[in-house]
Amino acid sequence: MQYWEKLFNKYNYHPVNNNRWLIYTINIGHYDNYDFDHNFKFPFDCDYVIYKDKSTPVLKHPNWKCIDVPIETNFLGNKDNTLTSRKYKIPIDHIMDDYGYSLYFDCNIGLDSTIDSMVVRSCNFLKDNNLNMVALQHPKRRNYEEEAVACMKWLHKNYHERLKLQVKHYNEIGLNKAAPFIYGGLLIRRHNSITNKVCSTWYKQLEKFSVRDQVSWQYSYNRYTDRGFKFSFPKWSGDGKQSFEHKHIKIKQHKR
Repeated sequence: MQYWEKLFNKYNYHPVNNNRWLIYTINIGHYDNYDFDHNFKFPFDCDYVIYKDKSTPVLKHPNWKCIDVPIETNFLGNKDNTLTSRKYKIPIDHIMDDYGYSLYFDCNIGLDSTIDSMVVRSCNFLKDNNLNMVALQHPKRRNYEEEAVACMKWLHKNYHERLKLQVKHYNEIGLNKAAPFIYGGLLIRRHNSITNKVCSTWYKQLEKFSVRDQVSWQYSYNRYTDRGFKFSFPKWSGDGKQSFEHKHIKIKQHKR
């Protein structure tokens, strides 16, 4: 039996209809406090899940299920909390059979009533427009190269060469720098085969190069944008008075 099957059996997950949502976040190595509003409820048929490791405290709240996951090993042979976090954030193959949609948010995003309403509206925007994915536009950077330069200012030097190699590879294949560049802290996705392919490709790039997922996003997007993958930043018609942008997000300091 696969590890994922054991997890879902343990926590009584069962295949459900395609309208069910998974609302989830990740806290590996007690990297964040649980500062979001634990009581927020979305108007969907959904489960609320936190993927964590054994070192991270359980959030004791009736709405939320905490699932312990093993720590992944990186290219240096070291246990890697960030790679582990990405494994449960990016791929969706492990939840496709149980949920038709998912909403991922970083554990340090402070949800409140204003943000909740925008998130719900963005989820409906994805459904109503038959999109595969909705995410926020990055507030500062425009492409993978700018993101890699920013990451190298604070990442350990062991990761610099891999980031340089990644950027060099993307430049050599002529990767489109004008493709949508996202802030990865909030992802809304429809679970189907094309979204699964994009996200699987995305995670494989993290394993091959760097765990900085925003660097490899444009590569994954460009691989499938002409194969039916439909992406959009959150926007909507109607009253036209409100859009959902990064400035609306309240981001709190990481615990460590």
